[in-house]
Amino acid sequence: MYSKKEINALFEIFKSGTIENIELALQLSKESDLDLSLVHFETLFDYLLNIGAFNASPKISLAYKIHQILTTTSLSITIKDTAFAILPASIYLLKNLKQLTIAAHVEIYVPQTISYFNHLEELEIYLLDQEKIPLSIFEISSLIKLDLSLNLFTELPREIWQLRNLEELNLLNCIYLHTIPNELFGLPKLKNVYLLQTLVNEISPSIAYSPIQNYVLEISSAEGKKLMATPKLGTKMLRHMNHETKWGRAFHDAMQSRKFFNQKIENIPHPIKQKGLNAIKEYFKGK
Repeated sequence: MYSKKEINALFEIFKSGTIENIELALQLSKESDLDLSLVHFETLFDYLLNIGAFNASPKISLAYKIHQILTTTSLSITIKDTAFAILPASIYLLKNLKQLTIAAHVEIYVPQTISYFNHLEELEIYLLDQEKIPLSIFEISSLIKLDLSLNLFTELPREIWQLRNLEELNLLNCIYLHTIPNELFGLPKLKNVYLLQTLVNEISPSIAYSPIQNYVLEISSAEGKKLMATPKLGTKMLRHMNHETKWGRAFHDAMQSRKFFNQKIENIPHPIKQKGLNAIKEYFKGK
């Protein structure tokens, strides 16, 4: 049996990430009852392999699988088959992940363990076939950029207040979104918020004392035109502008009705609005 000190040392060897150290830890663990979550590592790797997120032979060693999970810093997950609609709870084992994209063409389940990430800085998640966003993503306190574009939720959850390091929030083409909570404007580091092609038609007075520098709602504005012309946004929209998902069908209907072209901010006088965000903030401070 190992002492507590030896067990802790074994864990450090295991977490160091090199294949050699992982193989050593695996060998040493066979002589003890130490649980290194080996089954969970293998299950997670096989899941990511099956959906095409990893590119490797299924016959590789367990040590290699663990190594790839522990050292992955950027990952893109696309789910088009209901057979993979439940993300493994063991997703938290991707401990060094800094950038994550989750795209789902079917209704999926995102486990609570996604909130365990400590180093994740950028998260892009668009669920094209369901109307609720998992609240667990708002517990990832390390997030700097959150991209929720192309989703179908109607209200931005108040849980957004937990993202104290957030600097950028993308809500483009959230075509049912009509409510932004005041909690958003209390985030201490938030600089950029993009809201083009939503149903939001007011700016909260709470923006007056927020650090936000760009708050873009109207397509007709200079900022809106510039943003709509970005290649990344255009490619993403074109890829999903079909009738295969709820979002695709709803977007098609919205474009036919020209709903977004009539979107206007209704609670600010036009001359103030034309002067930009600083003028808008001063307007609300004076009320």
